[in-house]
Amino acid sequence: MGECIWKLPIPPVDVNDSRTWLHNPHGVYTSKFAYSWLSLKRIGFGPHRRFWRIIWKLKMLPKSKVFSWRIGHNILPTYASIARIHHNFSTTSPRCKNNEENLIHALKECLKVRETLIIGGLNNRLLDGNCVRCIDWLEDILRELDSKAAADFFTLLWNCWNNRNKMVFQGKDNPAMVMWERAQTLSNDFRIFNLNEPPVIPPTPVSKGWMKPPKDFIKINVDVAVLNGYVGYGAIARDADGFALAGCYGFANKAIDAVWANLKALTLGLKLASNLKLSKMIMESDNATLINTIKNCDKDVTILGCCVKQECRAIRNFET
Repeated sequence: MGECIWKLPIPPVDVNDSRTWLHNPHGVYTSKFAYSWLSLKRIGFGPHRRFWRIIWKLKMLPKSKVFSWRIGHNILPTYASIARIHHNFSTTSPRCKNNEENLIHALKECLKVRETLIIGGLNNRLLDGNCVRCIDWLEDILRELDSKAAADFFTLLWNCWNNRNKMVFQGKDNPAMVMWERAQTLSNDFRIFNLNEPPVIPPTPVSKGWMKPPKDFIKINVDVAVLNGYVGYGAIARDADGFALAGCYGFANKAIDAVWANLKALTLGLKLASNLKLSKMIMESDNATLINTIKNCDKDVTILGCCVKQECRAIRNFET
């Protein structure tokens, strides 16, 4: 308290003493400021305080902002919340009929809501994952969406919740497309991602670069480029110090899928390893489909899987 008094500015002229509210930058006390301070003291300075600032800055209807704020504090009247007050109240979801209706279920896990979100363009990566608290899921969403798409997303959630209430109180359950169209009417075009706008929460910077292989190992990186019916692929071998030992490349004037092009690059890399007479080798590619096919080649019965099996036999000749 003494330090706060010491920091108070001294006016240039004599003024009468007055009471000062230390939690307001102007020293003015009102009941509104007091309630705001009590609310912030309880919840506003926690790990999600950035979420509240973002919500109030989004350009959407005030009722959507209040709804988003209520989501973050888990104070929507879901059946699970009501059951904590009224004993013997069923927590079963009124839609699914076989799951407990908590907040994360009502706005994410419910099949009807997921169908609506998918229609709106939300991809599976943002819908998958197990989040205990709804606010954790929302913060993950905000790390992917720009401000316009974030506002549209919360508007869509608001429409999903309204449709749930109509089903509970009026027995009317609108199709997912109807909910989507109503949200589109409120928000015009619902955009999930826009490369022209930065994400609301900037992603955590990750240092990406070439990683050195262990000692006595040689790393062979393979890569491809596919464009307008042309394909180029290449491989380069480096030692543990990052020194380039050898490289090779190929080119074809034909349309080819990126996965098959990466398979050709893998074959090229294995030939390079054989020419260098390597015993310890690490092969690296940035094509996830090809890598997953190699890992599950024994179970893959597709044409790609059969071709990958042949290359896997060659990989077994090296210590990897």
